[in-house]
Amino acid sequence: MTTQPKPLKTLLIFLFLLGTQLTNAFQQPSKIKMVTVYLDGAEINRESSIKINSGKSEITFNGLSPHIEESSIQISGLKDASILSINYGINYLSKQKQSDSISALQNELKTLDDKIQNQYDLIAGYNEELSLIQSNKKLGNETEVVSLEKLKTFATYYRTRITELKIATNKSHKAIEVHTDLQADINKQLAELNVDEKVQTGEIKLKLNSDIATSLDLKLKYNIKNAGWFPVYDLKAEKINSPITLEYKAHVFQNSGCDWTDVNLVLSTSDPNTNNEKPIVNPKYLNFISAYSNYQSQRATRTYNYKYNPLVKNVSGVVTSSSDGLPLPGVSVIEKGTTHGVQTDFDGRYALKTTSGNALRYSYVGMKTEELPIHSSIMNVTLDDDINTLDEVVVVGYGTSSNRSFSKAVTTIKSEEIVSNLYGKASGITIRGASTLKSKNNLLYIVDGVLVDSNAASKIDPNSVASIEVLKDSNATAIYGNRGSNGVIVIHTQNSSQRKVNDLGITVESGITNTRFEINKKHNIPSDGDISVIEIDQFSVPATYNYFPACFK
Repeated sequence: MTTQPKPLKTLLIFLFLLGTQLTNAFQQPSKIKMVTVYLDGAEINRESSIKINSGKSEITFNGLSPHIEESSIQISGLKDASILSINYGINYLSKQKQSDSISALQNELKTLDDKIQNQYDLIAGYNEELSLIQSNKKLGNETEVVSLEKLKTFATYYRTRITELKIATNKSHKAIEVHTDLQADINKQLAELNVDEKVQTGEIKLKLNSDIATSLDLKLKYNIKNAGWFPVYDLKAEKINSPITLEYKAHVFQNSGCDWTDVNLVLSTSDPNTNNEKPIVNPKYLNFISAYSNYQSQRATRTYNYKYNPLVKNVSGVVTSSSDGLPLPGVSVIEKGTTHGVQTDFDGRYALKTTSGNALRYSYVGMKTEELPIHSSIMNVTLDDDINTLDEVVVVGYGTSSNRSFSKAVTTIKSEEIVSNLYGKASGITIRGASTLKSKNNLLYIVDGVLVDSNAASKIDPNSVASIEVLKDSNATAIYGNRGSNGVIVIHTQNSSQRKVNDLGITVESGITNTRFEINKKHNIPSDGDISVIEIDQFSVPATYNYFPACFK
């Protein structure tokens, strides 16, 4: 019995283990399930089910658009597998699949090319035969005389054959002309269909690592260019006294290189390249000095040695905060002893033409008031925080108010206290009645900062209400001016976005910066850049007419 040498056995074991760790590479198709179309661009959602072995796997998703924004690629449904790398590239050897109609036109072009070439070959043969006949016109020789009968026979043959060749050549030229015209028409039709001669496709190569063999339902999401939609309104009127029908439609187009076949469609007004989420900005403390900072403002006692200068008639400057050195907008700058004054602009700047005052008074909510003699044409002032008054400031609709004067002006109902009828809350004030206020018909309703009428307020779902504030007395209603003299009801909902289903069955979701239309049926959008019309909503607008007598002379 022979045994293998130990080094050879070790090598075989090593090669076996190495083979088990080799990357399993394969190509995998995927299907478009949902497309979110933006005003400029689109988000593609693809799905694909794969099986991978333990170890490393390289999956190539082919046949994709060549216009994918690489930074937008997202992959989910990985379970316990981990991503090693994601690469996107263009495959110039892989051709995009054209539609059947386009393929038929392109095949017809190739057939016409063959027919034209065939006619040119026939013409070349006819010309060769003519050349042969022309070069052999001479009959007999110097010692032999051709008989008249033989000459007539040769002349008849030459005339007949040359005529046949001329006719055949002319016929071939006409056939070429017909084929060329048909080719031009087909090329025009292909141009009308926006057929792109570029045939490259996009590919996403995904490298995964898994400890066990498993099945994955992967979801690919990415953004593309060369797609979008824009709104169109159609107005229809059947009769002069019947309501006008307003139809809200979307014109959707795409030329991404991949047809959208039987996909769920969502139309959105947002920009995929802009983050529409509210940012959380935390304070950052830096150890450099602002250009507006004043080191002397940090002293407990501030002293000035300025004297009034009667020659100064125009004063300008910048008012800043001593705490952070930033400019203060809205600071009141008034000549002491008069009502003449101005307010600082957004950059804290002011300019004032003096009259009879000898000093300027700088005042701002939450800041200590500062008085300085008019001593220079440029007076930059730094105000200190007034902690005592800052604790008693309440931010209201159009300004500020002290906490003492705001007492009993607002009653707040929290979400857990809200019921459908709201009776017994806020001193008897309800959303649907408000009988304790001056006039229940002239209440001011504010929903999420937007003024609405009583009908819209009464239709709010109580489950979506976060809190309700009822403003009754003069100090509170002064926030909203004369419109709130009969009472103000401020409603805050739990979610600022609204989601509803219109009469066409399309789900419309309205947010602060975005409106989404979820189309209730699947659509086919070919990749030809042509317009596909989708009806979004429909409205009936009442039509009223006033008739006036016409006088003629």
